[in-house]
Amino acid sequence: MWVMCAIAGLMAGTQIFRAEDSPDYHTGLLIMIALVGAGLVMAVLQEIVYYIHNSRARTRNDDWFYVL
Repeated sequence: MWVMCAIAGLMAGTQIFRAEDSPDYHTGLLIMIALVGAGLVMAVLQEIVYYIHNSRARTRNDDWFYVL
């Protein structure tokens, strides 16, 4: 799985960091910053979902919780 993700990243990387943008690659860096920002937003949203599900499970006295 790790190798498959790395190869997929390499394929996407050649499209993001294009030769005509060298040497500064402003477009590629902006795309990467946007992707990292989107990933952070999704991680925060996932934590909120876990918090909501855990609070509901606590009120119902369930035996298991989602991990925070």
